[in-house]
Amino acid sequence: LTPSPSIFPQLFLDFDKLDRGFAYLGLGAWFAAIYKTRRQRIVMLVLLIVMGGVIEILQHYTGRDAEWFDWFADIAGALLGLTWPATWLRMTYQYLFDRYGQRA
Repeated sequence: LTPSPSIFPQLFLDFDKLDRGFAYLGLGAWFAAIYKTRRQRIVMLVLLIVMGGVIEILQHYTGRDAEWFDWFADIAGALLGLTWPATWLRMTYQYLFDRYGQRA
């Protein structure tokens, strides 16, 4: 929500939709690893969508542009994060827990 969101040169600001998408993909993947039931993931998806929308609204009041496409990038990233890597992360977590979790 800062007036100047990036420390990178202007060249990299053209990729802000990808940045946002990957950020929400990471958040979605993180919560997909934590919450295992479909209902919990749907709740997390809704919360991530709401968070992205609220951030876009708040950006308008900080002198930055509030863009629909930023929000759409957030939604796409959250959807991908909560679905695609969920299986891989769950298997990795289970492997690590089976291998190292029993020692505690």
